[in-house]
Amino acid sequence: MNPEVAMSIKKSFEKYQDVNQIFKEIVLRNTDLVQGVPNDTIWELSYGLKIGLVDWDRYLICSGEKWRIIYFILSGNVEISLYCIN
Repeated sequence: MNPEVAMSIKKSFEKYQDVNQIFKEIVLRNTDLVQGVPNDTIWELSYGLKIGLVDWDRYLICSGEKWRIIYFILSGNVEISLYCIN
């Protein structure tokens, strides 16, 4: 591969990573859950965030499941169903 092309690809990838990282930090900073958390902690948390889309008919969690995921919903609607057993 041409060294100039390789360097161009590398710079574009680094720019994408920076923009993506800034976006994830903004998402975290706008979340009430992490208000007051130090900047270095938010920076560390943002590296663990994965951005993705969820199909409209997908369940994020079902009754009785244990999970260790936090979903930040940027747009769309969420339906919450609660079932009570008397």
